[in-house]
Amino acid sequence: MFHQNYLSLILSFLLICCISLSEAATPLKLMTLRGENLEKTRAMVQQKDPSLQPALDNLLKQADEALKKGPYTVMSKKWMPPSGDKHDYLSIGPYLWPIVSTSGTTTWKIQDGKANPENRRGTDSNAWGDFRNDVEILTLAWYLTGEDKYARQAAKLIHTWYLDPQTRVNPNALYSQWLPEKKTGTPVGTIDISPIASLCNWLRVMESWTGWNTYYPDGAAGYQREIRKWMSQYLQWLTQSDHGKKAAELKNNIGSWYDTQAASVALFVGNISLARQMVEKGKSRIALQINPDGGQPQELRRTKAFAYSLYNLNALTQLAEVGHNVGVDLWNYKTTDGRSLKKAIDFLAPYRDPKQKWPYQEISPGGINQGGLSTLIWTAAWGLNDSAYLQKAKEGVSPRHYSVSRYRLTYPR
Repeated sequence: MFHQNYLSLILSFLLICCISLSEAATPLKLMTLRGENLEKTRAMVQQKDPSLQPALDNLLKQADEALKKGPYTVMSKKWMPPSGDKHDYLSIGPYLWPIVSTSGTTTWKIQDGKANPENRRGTDSNAWGDFRNDVEILTLAWYLTGEDKYARQAAKLIHTWYLDPQTRVNPNALYSQWLPEKKTGTPVGTIDISPIASLCNWLRVMESWTGWNTYYPDGAAGYQREIRKWMSQYLQWLTQSDHGKKAAELKNNIGSWYDTQAASVALFVGNISLARQMVEKGKSRIALQINPDGGQPQELRRTKAFAYSLYNLNALTQLAEVGHNVGVDLWNYKTTDGRSLKKAIDFLAPYRDPKQKWPYQEISPGGINQGGLSTLIWTAAWGLNDSAYLQKAKEGVSPRHYSVSRYRLTYPR
């Protein structure tokens, strides 16, 4: 009897070990980030690596603040979409300004680069931004520390925004960048939803949280089923609606971000073929949007030439990261006349030095976005397999900014 019980105990122990090893051997598969990087960071955090401590402390400070905020919902906005359904996302073009005639008639004029703060009030713009920012912070904090309070709050935010029938957002961007008094938004408005490309990373990480039985009888399986259902419906709208089809053909940052969000969402729902198709399309965007010297002519003509050059390049490099995850190398793609992501990065990189004068227009209040440039250059170190970019990323920001930057956690050295 003793030997039988002892044998059963050993078998149970071995079974637990096999399950644990199986789970540990399953790589974290993400969209615009690298799962192996997050796994490395978590191991470094568990080993109390001092190089990451400032960035981790900063993340946890932000996560603790996020515990007190939200949840966010499209049902809270003041404006009613033309559909009469508050579940539809609604925003107003950021550069639209009202012009009221002497007769009281209001028309709208675009002032490129000059954002109208009133356009964010009463719409879904602020809630959408706060939602995705908090989900990223909370999910990363939970993944790295294992503290369940962060996952509980992230799940609450996700469920309220995407999944609760009473508060969920509809899977479309029909009224995104809406012009007041018009029936719909514009194809340009698809860019409002483009941060979904990076949000998909954190929605995927949350699939491993064991607390989903709070919302679904079958726990994580229920969450996976429902969030993928929403994403599949949005992908269908994005690829088949008139707005989506027109956005796909735009030849500036709008089109780039269209491809990136379509690729990321496609990968999230398991449509590998479409994800690869979008990444392959990135090659034609490089050929069309980047000059042989690395300049991006569609963006350099803007009043915020640096900001939009950086913005478009962020889209293309995120698309390249999707490529990394589906086996298509966009990072090292180069046209016969030398157009490439590397050329575009190197075109912007010198302006990390404040002594280098930017030769194009830039009306952003803060001038050159050194933090955003640093993040881009840091990411390029992995994409281009060139460690020299690590040093370049440090040079344009203060030591404090560098030490607490979140990219230190998502792309660890």
